Amino acid sequence: MNHRFLTPTHHDSKRRTFLWQRIPLVRRGILWMRRMFRWRRNSLTRRTSLSNRNFLRRRIVFWVGSLLSLAAVVMLGRIPFFYFRSAVVGSKLLQSANALVNKNSSGSSGVNSLANNRAGSSIEGIMESSANGTDAANAATNSTISQAYSVQTMSAQLQVPTVQTGHIIGEVVIPALSLTAPLLQGTNAYQLQAAVGHLITSVMPGKPGTTLIAAHNATWFRHIDRLKPGDSIQVKTVYGVFRFEVTSSRVVKTGAAVPNTLESSVILESCYPLNALYLTPYRFLVYGKLVQITSTHVVPTKATSGTNYGVTIPQQIVNEGLTLSANTLPMGLLTYTGTPSNSFTQSNSPWSATHAMIELYLAWVHASGDKNVAAINAIAPRAAVDPFFGVRLRDIEYLSNYDVSLHVEGNQLLSATSSVQVRINGKPYTVMLMADTYGHQMKLTRVEVK
Repeated sequence: MNHRFLTPTHHDSKRRTFLWQRIPLVRRGILWMRRMFRWRRNSLTRRTSLSNRNFLRRRIVFWVGSLLSLAAVVMLGRIPFFYFRSAVVGSKLLQSANALVNKNSSGSSGVNSLANNRAGSSIEGIMESSANGTDAANAATNSTISQAYSVQTMSAQLQVPTVQTGHIIGEVVIPALSLTAPLLQGTNAYQLQAAVGHLITSVMPGKPGTTLIAAHNATWFRHIDRLKPGDSIQVKTVYGVFRFEVTSSRVVKTGAAVPNTLESSVILESCYPLNALYLTPYRFLVYGKLVQITSTHVVPTKATSGTNYGVTIPQQIVNEGLTLSANTLPMGLLTYTGTPSNSFTQSNSPWSATHAMIELYLAWVHASGDKNVAAINAIAPRAAVDPFFGVRLRDIEYLSNYDVSLHVEGNQLLSATSSVQVRINGKPYTVMLMADTYGHQMKLTRVEVK
């Protein structure tokens, strides 16, 4: 049998071997291409997932930042509103308090009979009789004991009328500071924006226990850190005049407990530092004890009304909003130069002047950002360098707080200066504004940019 056609030739065998040797390479190539396709698809999937996570993260950061910025704007917006309301309402409340006390000093029925019959005569009479005693030392000792006993007895038996929140109780007089301030019932923002407030949860002035009286630091209680032990604090009300004697003072954290004494005492409270224009975590407290009760048959010290300072700004700039609630401006400190009187620093005048400087600065920034040359010239003199010209408000970064300094001689405000540091387009600037007063008007006279 011929097997020639059944047995492959040498050439055919070599060709088959060559193809079979290359089949694994083709298979490997196909597998490699599949792996590359799968890796590319997985890579795109991972990139899409990562992009979604980054987008979600950016959205969260954006909304959290927006809410925090809105909260900061709302808190800062309370400051200029406080300036304006203190200047307008504070002096009117002080006049009302004087009128209320004067009305009762003529012998109206609102005066408590115990205070009328015993307060003025018992304490002063005891002092007079003790001086006529044979033994001066014993008489003085007995007088002191009797006086303290009389004050405590009268305080416990005192009939106090009910005063609604926001109504006038009377006035606070501190001779050492030449201070006379209206006293309202309540210590919320509405009351403290215009007067000194009595904490409703504390006892009324003159009653056994601790009376807490609070005020803002940059107005009525600007100088309470100057009070020394022995200084007098008078609280004049329609039911009696109470004289407290300062015993001590200290700085505490906000929310710290205050003692409730068995005898009548008073605590004056204000934010600390006393020259801060921002919310602080500390409070300055002045402690005093009741040493004398008299009737309202006295003529109170004439109240010193503050000055309301105004500025001239084009209406189109005013319409853009010049309050801290519509602008981001971190507030700093209020300082004084010259020799200001206590009646000036402890009135509404500093708030009004500070508010005027805030309005002038914000008006200049808005006008410069709008490239409104006519408005710029109406607000301030031309500066050698205007970093705000054509700059949007959101592109201004503040590097420091906005500080205000008032130059005062006696009761007269002569000029005011403000300063702040900003960064615009990556470059830092120090901006200083100088303003002079013309009667009750304030006008920018110089602008310096460094």
